[in-house]
Formats: sequence, C-alpha cells, structure tokens
Amino acid sequence: YHREALGMALKTNNKLLSTVFNSIGTFYVAQNENDSALIFFRKVINIKPTIFLLKDRHCAALHNIGNIYRKTGNMDSAIFYFDLTLKESSIYGLSNIISSTLKNFGNIYDQKGDSKKAIEFFTKSIQIAEENNLKRIIADDYQLLSGIFLKQGNFKKAFDFQKKYSA
Repeated sequence: YHREALGMALKTNNKLLSTVFNSIGTFYVAQNENDSALIFFRKVINIKPTIFLLKDRHCAALHNIGNIYRKTGNMDSAIFYFDLTLKESSIYGLSNIISSTLKNFGNIYDQKGDSKKAIEFFTKSIQIAEENNLKRIIADDYQLLSGIFLKQGNFKKAFDFQKKYSA
C-alpha cells in the first residue's frame, strides 16, 4: 500500500508526497531498518514546506531523524535534529511536535546522566502538552520523571509522578 500511495503521489505531484515518505520512513523504523528510514525522512525535508500540512510533515521528519540518531546512540546528531525541529516547529506553532521534542531532549539528558537538565526538559514538555491537551505526552513525561526520581532515591517524588502517570 505504501508503494501504491507513493506511485500515485509521484504521478500527480501530490502535496501528500511528504506524508507518504514519512509513512514509509516510519515503516522502516518499525522494521529496525534505520538507514532506509533516514532516506525517506530526508526526502521529506527536501520538500519545500509551503502549506501547513507540509510544514507539519517537514517538522515530523526532522523529529523522526533525531529519534533515529537518539535510538542508535548518536546523541550529537540527535541534538542537532531536535534543535532544528524545535526551531521550525516553534515558527509553525506545532505544539505536539514541540512537546514531543522537548520530551526527547529530556530522554537524551537522562541517558547522559544530567538529571537536572532532563527534569527541565520534561517539565517544559508537560507545560506545553497540558496547554494543548496532549495526554499521551503528559503521561509519558510523568513516567519518565518518576524514573529519574526513583534513580535519585527520591521515592516520594517518584511515587507522586507514578500516580500522575497512572491517572
């Protein structure tokens, strides 16, 4: 179905081409074929974002590239792409991508052992997610904060955030 959608979008020069490329990239991520995923996400960022849908897909592709680099341990590249994602998503007002990117920055700094910076990013992510009723991101942030406080031995805060996550 992805190939069929790609063929149709290519024939019609459809504005949904970036959505198809993102979908194929996401498929390759699920198959753990990161190099193939990167090819398709890079195709998206090479499409000039002239309408809102393309702007959203463009920022999503930048975010997806950052996630691949984070997942594979290339933190410098992940940070580079997450920075780009934040800048462009802020210009376009894409709160869901901004909040998710802040969460991923928190994950990076948690992995690096900088819990103070991780907590700052998770807190910013929660703030934006709450303003935009992004419940899944809020729940994820609560769970991640609970894990940080658990590692620190702050069991009360860990429990408090785990309760918020469960709610």
